[in-house]
Amino acid sequence: MKMKMLGDKVLALPIEEENVSEGGIIIPDTVEKPPRKAKIVSVGPGRVDENGILHPIGVKEGEVVLFTPHAPTQIKVDGTIYLVLRGYDLLGVVS
Repeated sequence: MKMKMLGDKVLALPIEEENVSEGGIIIPDTVEKPPRKAKIVSVGPGRVDENGILHPIGVKEGEVVLFTPHAPTQIKVDGTIYLVLRGYDLLGVVS
């Protein structure tokens, strides 16, 4: 599937985090923790301000990003769950 994002939005695949704490404690599956990392699949052109100036998003396809946990909108396409995030919900790029 090819999807072109609009405005300051990105399409991303969630990355599941490990179910073991830093101290080695196994966290049960019953404790639901929303994903906070995702791999960017598609990037919109950016936000246009009130003066008509385009402010591009600072991420590229293929990068792994951190985002605020309750920010994304989930969509399901062909059985795969994707996240739609806004540029200001992105916290940083994981290197």
